[in-house]
Amino acid sequence: MEKSKTKHVAPAITALAYTLLVPFLFACSSQRAAIKQEVAVDPTHKVVVIVLDGARYSETFGDSTRQHIPYLSALASQGTLFTSFYNDGLTQTMAGHSTLLTGHYDVVDNGGYDSLQRPGIMQLYQRQTGAPATATVMLATKGKLRSFAGCGSEVQVEEHALALCGESIDHDVMLVQKTESILSTHAPSVSYISFSQPDYAGHDGIWEGYIDALKLSDSLAVALYHRLRRQPAYQDALFVFTNDHGRHLGERWADHGDDCAGCRHIMLLAIGGGMPADVIVQERFSMAQLMPTLSKYLGLSLAVGYQPLITHFPSATLPSQ
Repeated sequence: MEKSKTKHVAPAITALAYTLLVPFLFACSSQRAAIKQEVAVDPTHKVVVIVLDGARYSETFGDSTRQHIPYLSALASQGTLFTSFYNDGLTQTMAGHSTLLTGHYDVVDNGGYDSLQRPGIMQLYQRQTGAPATATVMLATKGKLRSFAGCGSEVQVEEHALALCGESIDHDVMLVQKTESILSTHAPSVSYISFSQPDYAGHDGIWEGYIDALKLSDSLAVALYHRLRRQPAYQDALFVFTNDHGRHLGERWADHGDDCAGCRHIMLLAIGGGMPADVIVQERFSMAQLMPTLSKYLGLSLAVGYQPLITHFPSATLPSQ
């Protein structure tokens, strides 16, 4: 079980959600490919993945009132909501994030001691395009995710970026300004942003604290979305909101990690980038299908072994080679 860092979400913090936003974590930069591969990548296509760590579906879009996520609920009509999206692998933090990044269900140490076992979408983008290190970024408030800032010994992560890592960052409130600053400065093509407070508060086992944390992350994530959407580089970007895992059902709700429906069922909302508005998709999809789908949208080449694409996403409209 992951150690919690805070027992309660102070009510005053919610009021600061749109204003008190200071730097915190780490930019994920992968080494430029030695030889640029010939791929048809559209530089105007940008993807922003926003993860609400540990938010159970029954408290997000699984609740017909959506009372705990009012901002995401209001935003949903602008995009496509997938109501049957599942983590079919290990329902732990590191394994879930690994799958979102690589498109594979690998067994990963949950303490943050393992690197990705295969290239993630950010590494593939850098290797196939030869783009500068600033073309991809990973920002998260869980310090252990730093192990995914590179891909084994093949990728060197900039030391100055790692200097921003660590669990000394107190709260998701501290994430948005740093994210906005980096994205407005560098306009990376692939951005991976993870809010951790719902999971931290959930592990505390205090229901009110978990709900307060979820409401705060809901407001922060959507505030970030609107701030980025106002920037010219992200007016047509594809934004994806999802989770790494859910939580147990019943009295064990404070934890997660097995194959119960509460742990496996997660949200998926996609907006912009050609996604149809005000659409609800009930077809079942797996978490491992998201990374190859986003890679296809960016125009990247994928080897065999990935799960089928989520066909409701637009493919990259690129010139033939």
